[in-house]
Amino acid sequence: MMTSLQESITSSVGKMTWLEASDQAAVDLALAYAGRIDAALDGGEGQEITKALYLGPHLLNTLRALGGTPADRKELEAGQVVGGKLAQLRSASTPGTKRKSA
Repeated sequence: MMTSLQESITSSVGKMTWLEASDQAAVDLALAYAGRIDAALDGGEGQEITKALYLGPHLLNTLRALGGTPADRKELEAGQVVGGKLAQLRSASTPGTKRKSA
């Protein structure tokens, strides 16, 4: 049986040692998106599945904000600021932090 998205995200987040308590809302959002997709894939039909899959890009963007994609991890390992709105807000509130240009 295939692992659910929620299980995959829970496992992945557990390995994201850089996350802080203040990241929990984004983690919860990712889990909510994943739950909706999982539910549709498990019991939905046609249009319901299609609608749920539109959450995919939102889920991916949330994971990016958490540094949970290969490209964002590479940036973290290189010591660069992860892109996205969350990173911009963090860098704006942290003096001396380099901002990544868009």
